Amino acid sequence: MFHLELFHFPEPFCFNLPVVLTETRIFVIDTYMGPSSIPEIVDYCKKVKGDRKLYVVNTHSHFDHIWGNSAFKDWEIIAHRKCFEVIKSEGENTLKEISEKYPEWIKEEIELVLPNFIFEKEINFYDRDGNVEIKHLPGHTEDSSVIIIRPENILIAGDMVEDPFPLLERTGIDTYIRNLKYLEDRNFSRVIPSHGQRQDSLLIKDNIHYLEELRDRVIYFLKKGEDPHEENITVESIVKFRGDISPFYRESHENNIKKAVKNFGNDQ
Repeated sequence: MFHLELFHFPEPFCFNLPVVLTETRIFVIDTYMGPSSIPEIVDYCKKVKGDRKLYVVNTHSHFDHIWGNSAFKDWEIIAHRKCFEVIKSEGENTLKEISEKYPEWIKEEIELVLPNFIFEKEINFYDRDGNVEIKHLPGHTEDSSVIIIRPENILIAGDMVEDPFPLLERTGIDTYIRNLKYLEDRNFSRVIPSHGQRQDSLLIKDNIHYLEELRDRVIYFLKKGEDPHEENITVESIVKFRGDISPFYRESHENNIKKAVKNFGNDQ
């Protein structure tokens, strides 16, 4: 019988890590900061394994989603081809940079384990109690993927959807908006982002609102010949979130403005 167990790690990234059980399979969605950060997940999987086949899904290549892969090195680790390529080409450098900049995040020696089950567009796993679809969907990153569970119509979004707002990387902002609208049209019963507290489907709509407002205001100021920045595009003026904006997300908003300016026109 289908079951979704959600593990939550408040620090340092307010991280959600779902484990999906179907009749014949277990899927661990991302692996967080290293084996020592997720011992309860390893123990849980051992407890419920039975005769099920074992899979990890890396939703994208960022370090907080893949550093724990070594805890599951005997499993099949699923990722999009671009995710595999980024981990292979940039993983060691990223580990070195993070280790030097944030040594308090490194609780152990991190062994980078590459995905070994690579897909191109999407892949489906069928069971009598449901279907798990893993779909490449660029937005937060070029290698981002999401997981859709039917018939419950649940979206496990990785970083494609984020609470309180999404973070831009190299993908064009219009591509991100277009793919979020694709998700919005699916009318999910539940949306589980990798980061944040919210799990309602309106979070997708609020993410779209943020990106559209960011794009339109960046375009407005660029056309006026002015420099878009956090003082003329304040986070409070465009985000639907009504709580306190943490220092991390204030800095992320500033970075989003810079990246929107840099990739402005990519999708025009």
